[in-house]
Amino acid sequence: MTQRAVLYGRVSQDRSEGKSVDDQLAECRAWAHRESWRIVAEHRDDGISASRYANGKARPGWQSVTDLITSGGVDLLVVWEISRATRDRFVWASLLAACQERKVKIASGGRIHDTADPDDAFMLDIQGAQAVHESEKTRARILRSVRARAAAGAPHGRIAYGYRRIYDPETRKLVSQEPDLETAPVVCEIARRCLAGEATHAVAADLNSRGVTAPQGGRWDLTQVKRIAISPTYAALRSHNGEITGPATWPALISEADHWALVERLTNPARKTVRDGSIKHLLVGIALCGVCGAPCRRVKNRNTPSYMCGQGFCVARAQAPTDAYVSDVVIARLSREDVHDLLIEQPEVEVSEAAARLTALRNQRSRLKEKVKDCSIDVDTYADIDASLRDQITTLERQLRPRGIPQALTDLAGHPDVAACWNGLSVPQRRELIRVLLVPRILPTGKGARQFDPDRIEIMWRTE
Repeated sequence: MTQRAVLYGRVSQDRSEGKSVDDQLAECRAWAHRESWRIVAEHRDDGISASRYANGKARPGWQSVTDLITSGGVDLLVVWEISRATRDRFVWASLLAACQERKVKIASGGRIHDTADPDDAFMLDIQGAQAVHESEKTRARILRSVRARAAAGAPHGRIAYGYRRIYDPETRKLVSQEPDLETAPVVCEIARRCLAGEATHAVAADLNSRGVTAPQGGRWDLTQVKRIAISPTYAALRSHNGEITGPATWPALISEADHWALVERLTNPARKTVRDGSIKHLLVGIALCGVCGAPCRRVKNRNTPSYMCGQGFCVARAQAPTDAYVSDVVIARLSREDVHDLLIEQPEVEVSEAAARLTALRNQRSRLKEKVKDCSIDVDTYADIDASLRDQITTLERQLRPRGIPQALTDLAGHPDVAACWNGLSVPQRRELIRVLLVPRILPTGKGARQFDPDRIEIMWRTE
């Protein structure tokens, strides 16, 4: 009786795995012809790992093979070697169980294995275990390399937007990473505009209108703008598993101080604004109801644009005079001689001491990693010390972050014509500055009051 055979070939992106899929299938096909097997199907998966670390990436070719086996459509599974089928012990166990149930044999490496035979099944178990073991060793080797590159501050993985990489022309090994002349200015522009208080979706819209291509092609959105704005990569900080491990070897596009200011501005939950009109209207979501404390929304009250309590009808005030009054209050505050008190940061001595301590802790952590690699300390001791160092590093990094002063506030402080500068700001920039300086509370007015009364707008300063 002619044996029905299904051929399967696979290779991941690891170029060290040997034969290509075409070569694997060619050898399996020649073997089938020599044995007069009838090939009912050939399936393949190119560039897909078969280990348990494949992050759930589907193998359509392998799925077709298992469907044929479970349906009883084949008598033989032919692979160049066992590791081509899978490097996952659970998948391998399922395959052997299916083959035993359907009396399907596995042909590999010039030998036919009968899954119903105890000796053959034992050999298959060993080969499957070897494939899994090789996969685990490969992963451990890759992780060691990744950790080493992180500790050294070297680039790894997909190249970041704004940079280009230089490779050795002979070995093709990565030599360095440098700013890309076309895209690096876009990164700098995004950082500058976000620091100035411009909304991320406004930046994205402007980039799209100018025909600037997004990192993955296509159009920009607010998520892409934010991701670039807060990435430590552009401050030449190396990160690994979401944690900054130290300075990087490539040139920075923005300063470290600007990076932390952007992180503070774009990730602080207290700075989230309402979606409604956050660009169009100065005080939406910023002004509070003087009765219940709810953020105010913008409505038309008797056909007059107004700010109204967001919870009910506690208060309502005409928008135009309210905006004008709050603007006048801000301009007056920024025109005072003591305006620079708003910009006071940590003393330079404290900053330098904290920075030196942070560098020392990072170096200590790097040395600790080397000790565990050399087996100078056991894993449990390493875990305890590393956790303590990580907490101290996180605390110091938080202390060194600036408090998120908008660039607009720095520009206006002490300017000879604050009013002109204020009028030149965009609405998002003014909103960002107001959030840092004050909270306006809209108080109720008496019955029948028709004129705008500035005394019914209470200003609560954040910086006094």
